[in-house]
Amino acid sequence: MQRRVILGHLESLQAYAQYLSAHPTEVEQLYQDILIHVTSFFREPHSFTALKTKVFPGITQTLSPHRPIRIWVPGCATGEEVYSIAISLLEFLADQPLQPEIQIFATDISEVAIAQARLGIYTPNQLIQISPERLHQFFVPLDNGSYQIGKSVRELCVFARQDLTGDPPFSQLDLISCRNVLIYFEPLLQQKVLPMFHYALKSTGFLMLGSAESIGEFSDLFDVIDKKMRIYSRKTAPAQLNFSLTTTSQMTPPRSSGILGPPIANWGDSNLVQVANQIVLNQYAPVGVVINANLEILQFRGQTSRYLEPAPGKASLNLLKMVRSELALELRAAMHEAQQQDQVVHKVGIPMQIGEVWSNVNLDVIPFSPAAQGMRYFLVLFGSRPSPDPATQSGPTSTPLPSETYRLRQELASTKEYLQLIIEAQEAINQDLKVANEEILSSNEELQSTNEELETAKEEIQATNEELSTTNEELHSRNAQLNQINSDLQNLLSSVNIPILILGQERQIRRFTPIAAPLFNLIPTDIGRPFSHIQHNLVGVNLDELARSVIEIQNLYEQEVQDQNGCWYRLRLRPYKTIEQQIDGVVMSLINIDLLKRNTLLLEQSRDAATTMLSEKEVLLREIRHRVKNNLQVISSLLSLQSNRITDRQLSQILEDSQQRVQTIALMHDVLHQSPNIAQLNFAEYVTTLVDYIFRSYRPPTQNIMPVVTVAPELIIHPDQAVLCGLIINELVTNALKYGFPTSPSVLAPADSGPQAAKPVNIAAGVVAVHIQRNRQQQVSLAVSNDGDHLPVNFDLQTIDSIGLKLVLTLVQQLNGTLELHRGSQTTFTASFPPVDVLPVI
Repeated sequence: MQRRVILGHLESLQAYAQYLSAHPTEVEQLYQDILIHVTSFFREPHSFTALKTKVFPGITQTLSPHRPIRIWVPGCATGEEVYSIAISLLEFLADQPLQPEIQIFATDISEVAIAQARLGIYTPNQLIQISPERLHQFFVPLDNGSYQIGKSVRELCVFARQDLTGDPPFSQLDLISCRNVLIYFEPLLQQKVLPMFHYALKSTGFLMLGSAESIGEFSDLFDVIDKKMRIYSRKTAPAQLNFSLTTTSQMTPPRSSGILGPPIANWGDSNLVQVANQIVLNQYAPVGVVINANLEILQFRGQTSRYLEPAPGKASLNLLKMVRSELALELRAAMHEAQQQDQVVHKVGIPMQIGEVWSNVNLDVIPFSPAAQGMRYFLVLFGSRPSPDPATQSGPTSTPLPSETYRLRQELASTKEYLQLIIEAQEAINQDLKVANEEILSSNEELQSTNEELETAKEEIQATNEELSTTNEELHSRNAQLNQINSDLQNLLSSVNIPILILGQERQIRRFTPIAAPLFNLIPTDIGRPFSHIQHNLVGVNLDELARSVIEIQNLYEQEVQDQNGCWYRLRLRPYKTIEQQIDGVVMSLINIDLLKRNTLLLEQSRDAATTMLSEKEVLLREIRHRVKNNLQVISSLLSLQSNRITDRQLSQILEDSQQRVQTIALMHDVLHQSPNIAQLNFAEYVTTLVDYIFRSYRPPTQNIMPVVTVAPELIIHPDQAVLCGLIINELVTNALKYGFPTSPSVLAPADSGPQAAKPVNIAAGVVAVHIQRNRQQQVSLAVSNDGDHLPVNFDLQTIDSIGLKLVLTLVQQLNGTLELHRGSQTTFTASFPPVDVLPVI
């Protein structure tokens, strides 16, 4: 209590009493602190060895077939003692041919201790006495580092709250283990509990107490099996149950001022009075016995040897067998009268001879019934005084009578009185028997009617029993299926690497996966607690309010959240629906998107950086494109100016060809940079535009020559290869127009060659075809062909002196390809080269 005062920051017990009145919950806390829960696994290991060697063999030897082993552990606290006995019994039965059912009843007055014992979860510090083999065999490790008793052991134990001193006991038990409980009981409580244990045990049952406990004065109820280990076996003796703890107060006579002298110290007053009372009782109180309704002597009061003596033969404590023969008749009559009338009966002047001396014995029979027990008892008191010579009567004028005659007359008077009582009792009994006979006859008729009804009920019960058997089989099957489903669900939840929490309709914790425990700060004992009491590790989100909203709205809810470590999760809440589609809670799951979230952030940062770089690059490319275009125009103008100044026709033609090449490069440059994305160049449009430009740039007019451009639609060309392909197409198409078709003067002048250029006649009709596709070797095939064959007979690509064809060969080598010539009805130049992969656009 002082501890509670300190914890409550109070100054005195009076203040704490007021605090208790104002705070009812503090009463429960004080109650739990007062209870003693000192226990451990395999406490006093030698006791469990004695169980295996002396108790369990005796139980199994006397156990009937198909009957379970029944064990009771009162005062079980948090269950360590119970599970220790269960483990010891399982280890013993492992080597036995008989495998009976086991029922272990564990009780305690504390609901908190019982709840913890049912869970069977213990920390490593509580398992110090458990060997590694037992820990592996009978315990299951939990994620939080604790251990739980295996289900096979927990199913053997039934935990319940019980007040050992007031609630009824179990029965037909093979073993009661009540260790270190009785030491906290006063002797009066021990006198109540030990007979109750005797009643609860089977005739072959065992009792085990703590090392500091014993059976005390109840050696008539128990035999010692192992004195050191405090193991006892039950004796066959009448039950002495007493469920009442009420005691009578010691009556001390009031003290008058001045009679007992000056007061003694308070601690000695009670002892002094008790000693004085005991002296008075021993000196002046009559002797007697206390008997029960069966006339069995329960207690001797004083020296009764003058009136009682053991009878020959089998030992007995029956009063009528032990009382002296002179008193037996009067005692029987007095007992009968006291039992019938329930009042005090006095018998005086009963002559009794002790040796040569005659005495008159006074006999008192006092019925009483302790209020707490409700049973009837009798106090029989004996008193005697010496009698005068029994040969004379007490009167002065009496006539002397022989002593034998006097005694006989006394006995005759007692016998007549006793017989009169017997006759009256017999008449009353006869009357009761007549009434009972009539009632029996009436009851017999009722029983016959009831018997017929029972026969009918029996048939109905048999039919019901068959239905129950069928139902029981179905329940067994359903139970097996339920166990299988529960095991599957448990393994599924343990295997799923996703934090999942299931809440009930009132948002109490129903189930959660192991990985969810650290996120929500959960332990196995939190099951059943309101979720609002839990402090989770998610930042900036009210999960309890969200769960309530999902249950009410019945819609799915998702949100990205972070825990206190900065890890990202996708929170998803959906209603928990039963098979009947009823909302019975909410399912909360967290999907780890931390890597995805961080990659997304990195991509966004990279995209922003790339956008900035592309913007800067775009500005730079525009500046470069502008300068390149200007430079090409300057080169083209210089070539044109130089061509106009030179009179040498051959040199002028070379300059004009160079000008045409520069203009083609400028055209390719414009086409390439007109595309929004140069990496996604439309190669077919690029080639078609280039060929059209070549046809428009030359004279005489080419209306009679038709260009044919075919580009495979799936073909994608790298921009670097597209530039080289454009130069190749320019050279080959230009050569085809120059030399592939006959003219009057076979001169072909550019459109801007000036007034000195010759005026050719119309060119013969024909076709210039450009085909670009993939060949069988998955290379790019670029073919330029024209009608007819106007090349020299000894034309050779390796020895040709043509500047244009040499340029084509150089360009094909840069593409790591080959150039081939095919002659016949058409002249075809084919360049083949491997494509360069084009990176996809992000």
